[in-house]
Amino acid sequence: RLGRQGDALGCFERAIADAPEFADAHGNRASALMELGRFEEAAAGYERAVALEPNSVGDWLNLGTVLHRLGRHGDAVASYDRVLASHANIPEAHFNRGNVLAHLARYDEALASYDRALAINRRYAEALNARGRVLLELGRIEGAIANVEEALALAPDRLGPLGQMVDTLILR
Repeated sequence: RLGRQGDALGCFERAIADAPEFADAHGNRASALMELGRFEEAAAGYERAVALEPNSVGDWLNLGTVLHRLGRHGDAVASYDRVLASHANIPEAHFNRGNVLAHLARYDEALASYDRALAINRRYAEALNARGRVLLELGRIEGAIANVEEALALAPDRLGPLGQMVDTLILR
């Protein structure tokens, strides 16, 4: 897989050399860099992509993801806020924003972001799971258990390890 990402990276770099103002090539190059773990370069690529195409929701979302990985949390929140200012009905933007806020222990704001994601998509298992983790941090055990159990019911294959969290919560 890394070889394929490297090949893709070369293709995107050739496309950028041929058309330096082609935002999609910058965004795709940044995605390949992110897959290769080259996060600083990926962030720079996404920043170039959104400078060229400010309405690229995907590049703004990916920029937020890579900025979070780099520990640039304020910039990550700003990236998600940029998406939400014009596309408020994208649950992934609310979810990702909530993840950054939870990481910063800004739990009430994180819950609000998860709640907005769930208002758009009530079956968003990952948002329910994340909401449960935040409730656990706040000591709201019953709410945490309810959210995690609902997440498990919706996506048992994707969220299997959560069963251990439910068991831990019940045993407390």
